Amino acid sequence: MGWPFLGNMLPLFKTLRSCTPNTFIYSIVSRYGKTVIYKAHMFGSPSIIVCTPEICRRVLTNDEHFTIGYPKFVYLLSGRRSVHAISNVEHRRLRRLIGSPINGHEALTMYIKPTEDIVINFLDEWASMNEPFEFYTQIKRATFKIKTQLCMGSIKDSTLWTIQNLHADYRKGLMSMAINIPRFAFHKALKVNFHYYMNIMGNFFLYFIILE
Repeated sequence: MGWPFLGNMLPLFKTLRSCTPNTFIYSIVSRYGKTVIYKAHMFGSPSIIVCTPEICRRVLTNDEHFTIGYPKFVYLLSGRRSVHAISNVEHRRLRRLIGSPINGHEALTMYIKPTEDIVINFLDEWASMNEPFEFYTQIKRATFKIKTQLCMGSIKDSTLWTIQNLHADYRKGLMSMAINIPRFAFHKALKVNFHYYMNIMGNFFLYFIILE
């Protein structure tokens, strides 16, 4: 079950930061053998890890015995009435409602030209760079700008990148331990939640999360 309070989070975060998340599972398998089901303690709660497609399919498709759940601290960030706290039926309804403006042939046709312009601008920017750059980071910037264009329209680049940084801090908080101490990811996410997410953007970040 890992260390007290920390559980198995330290090795998990270590593998995520190293961009090799599979090594977390490999280390568990090498320690306890190929039992395909393992006990763990993650995000402050006792947890079960399953490692076969058949069991994963059974868990994800059996709504009668398994329901969607999140760690308690997620509700501190998103609120008890957020998409994280609603039922599966309501979540599907909300997803259809939010996704309807960008789904369907006619809707997508409207977004082809703006999306094409954004991609061309980024390609020109990359072509003009005189130094190597991280392609993954640049693709994230381009994708974020496209999503922002679809749901907010045209905004200043300075505002856009501020939103992206705040969104990144918020997402990191959702995947961190609930340690409300300065310099920790959860603390930064709470600051985003209080100063920006709650007062200015409403469900803007959750809009992105639903679409993703």
